[in-house]
Amino acid sequence: MKNNCFSILLLLLTLLPCSLNAQAGFSPIKDAGSFRQKVASASRTTQTIESSFVQEKIMDVLSEKITSRGKFYFRKENDLRWEYTSPVKYLIIIHNGNILIRDESKESHFDARSNKLFSEINAIIVGSVKGTLFEDKTRFSSAFFENVSRYLVKMKPISSNLKATLCEIRLYIDKKDMTVSEIEMQEISGDMTRIVFQSKKINTPLPNDIFSSKK
Repeated sequence: MKNNCFSILLLLLTLLPCSLNAQAGFSPIKDAGSFRQKVASASRTTQTIESSFVQEKIMDVLSEKITSRGKFYFRKENDLRWEYTSPVKYLIIIHNGNILIRDESKESHFDARSNKLFSEINAIIVGSVKGTLFEDKTRFSSAFFENVSRYLVKMKPISSNLKATLCEIRLYIDKKDMTVSEIEMQEISGDMTRIVFQSKKINTPLPNDIFSSKK
């Protein structure tokens, strides 16, 4: 069950080698306090996010990367729809503390509020999207970097559950709107995945049925 739960999370993030330092072109942020305030302010004013995404996954057992595409929706506080449309259909919905996973014709439901592991996964996914995950000091230690157009937050897991699976999570945040443009995560195994958000729409109304399991 534990590995299956973490596989849900690993579908959504990018993985890079543990030994890497800050990405090329990034330098340490001099005023981390100001950066935190900007992220907090953007999080307060961002009600919805709608975006397309491209995911690239590289696995040790495969010689070629796997590229997937889909649509992403977020509504404050914690409603989320992550829908893969190609090459296969796969759907994840988080709504009112419940997690729905639909893989072709198979559908599963989980209560994140009554399951510690799913609660942790829910917090990581939503915190990554909102760009506030680095404030969770019980799960991660963080370092902050920037270049001309983006901030980079590198987070290393602290909790034993996460350290057994993850090496590092990286959030790339656009300076123009302070929203996450790319999420990266590295597994201990060395497998790598990258999610890049494209054509983002901020604060446009989203109908309730987007977060319904019936749609």
